[in-house]
Amino acid sequence: MILTVFVKGYEKREMETMKFLLMLPTCKYHINFITAETDDLNAYPQFVKDNWNKEDLIMLEHDIVPTQEQIDALLNCNYDLCNYSYYIPISANNGYGLLDTGLGLAKFSLNFQRNNNVNEVFNTNTFINIDAKVNEYLNAHNYKWHNHGIVKHNHKVEDLVEDYKLKSF
Repeated sequence: MILTVFVKGYEKREMETMKFLLMLPTCKYHINFITAETDDLNAYPQFVKDNWNKEDLIMLEHDIVPTQEQIDALLNCNYDLCNYSYYIPISANNGYGLLDTGLGLAKFSLNFQRNNNVNEVFNTNTFINIDAKVNEYLNAHNYKWHNHGIVKHNHKVEDLVEDYKLKSF
């Protein structure tokens, strides 16, 4: 299952992700897509909780643009926790930093889900700092990400001003 949440107000960052999902041959992969459009900035953790423990869960955040090969790598990997790193804007002066523990493109295997309570893993009701909350749980339980490389992230330094206006930081 690929889970993507599209939040109103971020359309300019989401276009490439939407195009990617529309072009992915679902019949080849037998993938269930769960996509949601919402204006609730805090809906993301609830969508994860609603779809936990059903099948392998691939999280594809609205501003991440993977390749078909990157999706293949997650689907075919035997590790329980997989992700891709991506560059995130830090500040207008400091530019970008590489986030290697992010949820932008991440897989939680069904095995991991069956052995971990979603309300403990996603111990938050907001998407703000969701990566940090999940990683807090993983670190406390000695879980490590199996990292597959770097994926494209459509979040630019110039978006930071807009993010602060929308309170999405």
